[in-house]
Amino acid sequence: MVLAQIFAVCFILFAWSRGILRFKNGQLSVRALVFWGVLWSSAILFLFWPGQFASFSKLLGIGRSVDAVIYASILVLFYLAFRAYVQMEELQNEITRLTRALALKDL
Repeated sequence: MVLAQIFAVCFILFAWSRGILRFKNGQLSVRALVFWGVLWSSAILFLFWPGQFASFSKLLGIGRSVDAVIYASILVLFYLAFRAYVQMEELQNEITRLTRALALKDL
């Protein structure tokens, strides 16, 4: 195993442990835990068997499997940014609603 693989596996295990701890503390839903579990498991599989992803990337029309991983990572990041945006909008609307309710209550 190369030094980069060892570092990557240590990082993935650390990140996965953070997710499990947040789930145990009630800060992470089951759905989110499964999402992150699949993501981190896929990363470990790619680290140990990169050749297996070559046929999948060629099926998608992408020359190298590393490029497919980068494209998939970008898509996941866009999705997570979109989810964060939607949650922020919902929180902003909720704060506005609560502020209005409190202002009307004080009158």
